[in-house]
Amino acid sequence: MPNTTSIAWRIHYGTIFKHSPRFKPEISESSALYELSFQKVVSGDQLWHQLKGYPTQSISIIYADFGNSALFGQGIGLLPALSFQKGRKKWQFQFKLGVGLAFLSKKYHPIENPINNVISTTINNMTSVGFQGLYQIHPKWQASFGGSLTHFSNGNYQSPNLGINLVASNVGLAYHLKVGSQNPPLLEVPQRTKKWWIQWQVGAGLHENYKTGGIKSFVYLSSLSVLRKTNWKGHFSLGVEGVYLPALYHFIVNNQVLPDQFHLNATRIIVYIGYEFNFGRLAISLNHGTYLKQPAFEPGFSLSKSLLSKGGFKYYLSNPNQRHQFYAGLTINARLITAQYVEWALGWQF
Repeated sequence: MPNTTSIAWRIHYGTIFKHSPRFKPEISESSALYELSFQKVVSGDQLWHQLKGYPTQSISIIYADFGNSALFGQGIGLLPALSFQKGRKKWQFQFKLGVGLAFLSKKYHPIENPINNVISTTINNMTSVGFQGLYQIHPKWQASFGGSLTHFSNGNYQSPNLGINLVASNVGLAYHLKVGSQNPPLLEVPQRTKKWWIQWQVGAGLHENYKTGGIKSFVYLSSLSVLRKTNWKGHFSLGVEGVYLPALYHFIVNNQVLPDQFHLNATRIIVYIGYEFNFGRLAISLNHGTYLKQPAFEPGFSLSKSLLSKGGFKYYLSNPNQRHQFYAGLTINARLITAQYVEWALGWQF
């Protein structure tokens, strides 16, 4: 119910999933996540609250015991999240998405920890997806059970960066500090008048080149997208993006591997189709695409190299349904499911 505030405890118990043949560590022990959350159902005073079914906002402190402590160590993190629930009376089904930061005690070291080729930095992104069943056992108490997938990595800022994927089942208990109203005010949904929009965006990323301990180099990006806005929940987009790789340019020039068009051969051109979910000024964007122009030394189609994806967040300076405004973005760009770099961006919507 809107404005309900709670404190919740949840235990996740499972295992690390070896998602790549290059994943060196052997998984001989189970893993556990211990989660303490403060959560609040949105108030209902904004249109997106109503359109999204009054989701729950939360922030959690998570302690991770990965097992195999000599290799992976432990972790502690902070996870803001948004949860969407459906159901009636005592039973509800919930989907939860969270993105935060985690500090891990063990990482790759060529001498002290060479087997751990999955985590190479102390500070890492922590992304969690969960599905739970909720049961109201008392007006003040709610039990939960379900499953989760939690991912730890640094977005290829430094290699090796295969990442940790922890698959777990979970049980939990929440105590309602305050029970909100069962009858939130209904807001009028206005009609859309302008359905076609354009966004222009520029950005940059930083990643480690080719080998562990290599030089970190920038990646520069610019994109132009056409948006189709037919409702207030979100919109589809189609766009073209150019990606310039200075490190590849210098490699071509210094090694004289190509006779000319150095800058062009260090450029990728990508076509994307995407969808953006609106939550007031904050938006979640998901995009998938492929190359219109392959980079040098990567001719032909390869599933792992040519299917591209990027997902992340946008923050608009005012309501995203207002034309002529700036926004900031943060996305992880990947080939298939392998992260390439984290992109910081600024854009203009008109």
